[in-house]
Amino acid sequence: IYDFNETYDVIYCHGVMHHFKDCDLLINKIDKLLTNEGIIIFTEVSQYCFIHKIARSIYRPFQSDRLWEWPIERKFIERLYSKFSVINIIGWGKYSIFISFIPMFYPLIVVYKYFIKKELNIKDDWGVWKNSTVSAIVKKLQ
Repeated sequence: IYDFNETYDVIYCHGVMHHFKDCDLLINKIDKLLTNEGIIIFTEVSQYCFIHKIARSIYRPFQSDRLWEWPIERKFIERLYSKFSVINIIGWGKYSIFISFIPMFYPLIVVYKYFIKKELNIKDDWGVWKNSTVSAIVKKLQ
């Protein structure tokens, strides 16, 4: 619970932002609620990679929250970067998400670990968004 008249040093969102259809409204509201030195810590599902967009379109009709879910896409990322700068960002699931559904045995675990390490070591902000899940800490642009 928060007070719309207050500002905050930290706003934490875990799997929340992709439930807002209007990313401009959401990012403007977060910007108003955050102090100038404040940060946002979040984890979100990303649909920036076309592979994940296709995969989600297949199982989407079966999701219970399909009517109020808008996974993160390019417009949201551009809007976020117009108001905030990245302090730290990691992503996972670009390749490993597909392996994670298969029962694990030793050789597959080695492959899975390889992909996870590769995904977690991506340094390019835009490249990170190509993963199925992204966690970031961002601060207001000064």
